[in-house]
Amino acid sequence: MSTPLTDPAAPPAIRSPLKLLYRLFFRGLALRRYAQSIHEDLDERLLVWKVRAAVSDDPRFQALCRARHSLLLGAPLVGTVLLGGIAALFLPGFAWASALLLALGWTIGTAVSDWLLGRFPERAEGWLNVLGILLAAITFGGPLLARFYPPLRQLDPLELLNWFGLPSEIFLLAGGVAGGVALGVAGGVALGVALGVALGVALGVAFVVALGVAWGVALGVAVGVARGVAFGVALGVAGGVARGVAFGVAMGVAVGVSRGVAFGVAFGVAGGMARGVAFGVAMGVAFGVAFLRLPMYLWELPLSLWLSGRAERAPEQAAALWRRQPLHYDEVIQLPLYGLPEHLAAIARHDPERCRAALADVGASLRQGWAVPQALWLIAHAELERCTTLERIERFGDATAWMPLAALPQPERELLEQLRGVSADVSGALDAATREAREESLRAQITRLEGQRTLLGQAGRALAS
Repeated sequence: MSTPLTDPAAPPAIRSPLKLLYRLFFRGLALRRYAQSIHEDLDERLLVWKVRAAVSDDPRFQALCRARHSLLLGAPLVGTVLLGGIAALFLPGFAWASALLLALGWTIGTAVSDWLLGRFPERAEGWLNVLGILLAAITFGGPLLARFYPPLRQLDPLELLNWFGLPSEIFLLAGGVAGGVALGVAGGVALGVALGVALGVALGVAFVVALGVAWGVALGVAVGVARGVAFGVALGVAGGVARGVAFGVAMGVAVGVSRGVAFGVAFGVAGGMARGVAFGVAMGVAFGVAFLRLPMYLWELPLSLWLSGRAERAPEQAAALWRRQPLHYDEVIQLPLYGLPEHLAAIARHDPERCRAALADVGASLRQGWAVPQALWLIAHAELERCTTLERIERFGDATAWMPLAALPQPERELLEQLRGVSADVSGALDAATREAREESLRAQITRLEGQRTLLGQAGRALAS
């Protein structure tokens, strides 16, 4: 069901291919929400032919289709030129002709695929799936069979090229067209763009290792983005701030990293069996690097630590600095952003309500939910350190009432609930009618606190580990 463009609640139209590119690789969940505001069956893969008949008159859909078309047809060539120029600085023998021919072929194939899917939406997808299987069989299956049965070496595409006596330029152009038709659109725009650019640059480098890197990078980026969006959708289904935060914490970092490594190993083994050890190792390593987005992480982590340090030194600026944390513009950060717990605790010192909203941001992120319980414990610990008088102990319950304790593990949650109970009982003791009753009640609370001291230390060590 479409949301009209005139609806004030409708998000602004995506008209620029550069804005669409950013949404594809950094804000996949936001792109999904935008696409589904146009039609409920449209998602971040932008398979527009499936919903064209229902929303073809929607101006936002038309703008999205134009941006998508420009990106699909422009990114392979422009990306190959830009990244190829960088590669040429370090590799003077960069094969520009090979790189641009493959990128051109990929662009042509993508255009053909997009036209087929738009013209025959119900049948073309099956045709392209068959072509994709054939292309994978030719690329990997032929060389793999030849390794076990040498007489079949003619099935290797390079051997076929020599056998027919065709110039390499025709082979590269034809291979690019075939790849673009099979994979340029049907697997989603992100995969098509990533493969078109990565393979073009790899052909320019002209090393078999570079081809493995290209496949690994393209697949790693695409799978990482897809998993990030899937996580966000599952989180949305969970619903509610407290449950959402708890869900994010429960997922953890280890699951995503381990599965990413498993994908990388599987792709690397398959590629190594088909194209040799160097190809397989390069493909597996490149997949892991791209899936974990290590190049981005190498500057996102220092930025997060720097912002956290500034927030701790100036808590009154912590909330403003929070909007600059990387998780606000990159939804697919796979590795932990150390410094988030300290930044959240700094926000709480000055504005607890804004800290609650920031905790929800972290809980809804892909892999940063681990920071929520650590931040809550830092906040609680700071509040406990201020409890040096009976009046401060009395106010402890009110000072921590805003904290979403559902995000804490059960032992720590129960401990803080007991401390809040002590705070409430101290308040009652201070209101006692006689001095003797007040002193007796306060001595009982001291006994309770002594019994919790060991548990308090254990909880802090558990959350810090």
